[in-house]
Amino acid sequence: KIEPKVMRRDPIPDVEWWDMPFLKEDMNGQKRAYTEVNVEKITPYVEHPIPIKNSNEKDAPDAAAMMHLTPKERNKLRRLKRQERTQEIRDKIKMGILQPPPPKVKMSNL
Repeated sequence: KIEPKVMRRDPIPDVEWWDMPFLKEDMNGQKRAYTEVNVEKITPYVEHPIPIKNSNEKDAPDAAAMMHLTPKERNKLRRLKRQERTQEIRDKIKMGILQPPPPKVKMSNL
């Protein structure tokens, strides 16, 4: 008979480690009741974590830029990027965000 594996987890602590500095201490240096908070340690300042950059941001280098590409692959990537750029401009014109470019004047058009 195969028994399922039971994962044992640590019991949930009464107070998390990051909350310990804010609790009051008694004469022996031991933390007293978990309901008493040391108000002197609380400040109006907020600690902000360091923001993590997304991998899909335009700042991130392309994986293709890091690899050595053949001339055919480079041309294909250039063509695709150019296609995306022009499609974005077309979409913005359709939505009314950008004005359409003025018609080009050539001798053959006159």
